[in-house]
Amino acid sequence: MRIRRIGIGLLCSIFIVFGYSCKTYSYPEARLIIPSTRSIPETPPISTYGPQKEVEIAETIITPASVQPVEVTTAEDSQRVVYEVIVEEPRLSLPEEPMAVKLSGTAPTQTLPKLFGTIDPPMYLKTDIHQVKALLIRLPPIDSALLDTIVQQVEPYIDQCSADIVVIFGATKELEDLIIAKGVQGVAYANGTLALTCLPIKEINNNSLLLELVPEKTLAIALANLDDQHSIISALKQRDVELEQWEDEVKATSDDRLHQLEGIIGETKDVPALLFASLGEPSHLDWTGADKEVPYRSDYSWPLSTRIETLGFDDSYRITHYSVHSDPGTTVELILDDLTLNERVDYLYTRDIIPVSTEVIQLEDYSERKAVFGTFLIP
Repeated sequence: MRIRRIGIGLLCSIFIVFGYSCKTYSYPEARLIIPSTRSIPETPPISTYGPQKEVEIAETIITPASVQPVEVTTAEDSQRVVYEVIVEEPRLSLPEEPMAVKLSGTAPTQTLPKLFGTIDPPMYLKTDIHQVKALLIRLPPIDSALLDTIVQQVEPYIDQCSADIVVIFGATKELEDLIIAKGVQGVAYANGTLALTCLPIKEINNNSLLLELVPEKTLAIALANLDDQHSIISALKQRDVELEQWEDEVKATSDDRLHQLEGIIGETKDVPALLFASLGEPSHLDWTGADKEVPYRSDYSWPLSTRIETLGFDDSYRITHYSVHSDPGTTVELILDDLTLNERVDYLYTRDIIPVSTEVIQLEDYSERKAVFGTFLIP
């Protein structure tokens, strides 16, 4: 009972950041509000693809003008199943009575990634300076008995940061269900990944989403949770590999990890992008061999961070913190016998956007993992 109360407390704080009231209309009522040039057919649309199953779609899709179906790739059948907001006149102000269309009919069983919740009305960035705040939280595998402790630590940071986009890696199914029940807008992905946002979601892909900051200006959000995918940190922690063999382990697993990473980044196409990454390995920018305070580090080109850099992304923490010695940015501590590893393995990478600040946030009383918070300008 205590765990559930604390869990609900976390969701309430998330709701403070993202939550807004919802108003829906029946299909006939919506038709009366939609202009004469509407894109809504005379009868509710019926799905004609995929395995057919009679379900009622509970989600509400809000639009300042009209809604048109567009295709978005899903993991199950490579078809596209979300909706694009069509804005007739670019504007930041929203109509006093936003239109809502509640869809019902036949649709295939929903699989991950899964859109949940809506913001009514859609909330664009409200300033001429397009600034986005982002928070990455990597929850380590935890026992359910520790859930209340984690929730207490995470809750105030979500509330105080007022982030436009919060990404949680390692979320439990219980946490996911509680968030969905609260009506917070977001997308649930495989491997316990949640992306929560108050901004309009224009497109959803297997490992990414496209946000609409203001009409006609978008930001791609890529989600690379590779921490448990044969990472060296995970292998050392679980004692699957001896410390002396770390370099051989990295070489043996790098090809598969690089292939997965490149696929995730490929979904962002050519628009400005923010990459949330828990890589489970250090950055080549930290392992230069120049820091005599950390004697176990050599001059080593860690494969994932090196590849991300060649693909046109910048490490926002290293751009805003130049010294590896004075600003290590440690997000994980690992004790192996007499050796303590303090490494930065969680990152916010940027492409064609400007990092203003990036900080690590200490999760008190739970020192294994820290969160990463950043502020960015979108040109």
